Amino acid sequence: AVVVVVGARNSGKSSFLRLLANAVLANAALRRPSGPPAVGLLDCDVGQPELGPAGLLSLRTLHEPLLGPPLAHRRAAHVT
Repeated sequence: AVVVVVGARNSGKSSFLRLLANAVLANAALRRPSGPPAVGLLDCDVGQPELGPAGLLSLRTLHEPLLGPPLAHRRAAHVT
């Protein structure tokens, strides 16, 4: 399934996204215990990114819940 989260400023998009990604990971772990659950996340908010450096789009495969503030899960940019 593909989910697109849009909304006005300060409407809770990032909080909802974290909640949704964590819920999908938890549900997938219960349904398919044989392999690690994964969620693909494309972060298009270049001003206040959740996963990568500001000014860039970020695509990550999550295997663990998103806990803590956004700066806790940022990684260095890898340009290909």
